Amino acid sequence: MVLLPGLSSRIRRFYGKCFPDSTTLSILCKSQKRLIKTPKIFISDSGILHYFHQINTLDELLSHPSAGHSWEGFVIQQIRANISKEIGMYYYRTHNRAEIDLVLMKGMRPISALEIKLGNAPKLTRGNTIAFEDIKAQSNYIITPSSDDYLMNQDTRVCSLTDSIRKYI
Repeated sequence: MVLLPGLSSRIRRFYGKCFPDSTTLSILCKSQKRLIKTPKIFISDSGILHYFHQINTLDELLSHPSAGHSWEGFVIQQIRANISKEIGMYYYRTHNRAEIDLVLMKGMRPISALEIKLGNAPKLTRGNTIAFEDIKAQSNYIITPSSDDYLMNQDTRVCSLTDSIRKYI
């Protein structure tokens, strides 16, 4: 699942209306009404994005501007495949740039807030910190490709995608 960056909000809404049940496109909606209105739209198969960008190797991918979007989409797709259907998946972004890539909710209750980082030595932005505080999820995670599992602070755990699925989600 790969984020489609650079699309106008009008185009994103159009895709969302035309392909609501598509297996090719996935739509991640906002978590609350007061937030931005544009949904995130992903291509479910990251290979399609890599093909169109002529990315053939891991080195080419890691040096390409779409590497972060590709990783974010992959993580979201893996989590979607491994959680209960009763868990809702949303993103959180305000007009003030407080943002979290993925919020897992059970009913109206946020159970996990996940920030997805491509690097294995992640740092939280001010916007991430504010978003974690706003959401007040039961647990906060920073998901990386292969970092060690550790507490960044008393409220936020850093872990690899594999550990997050096996142990926490």
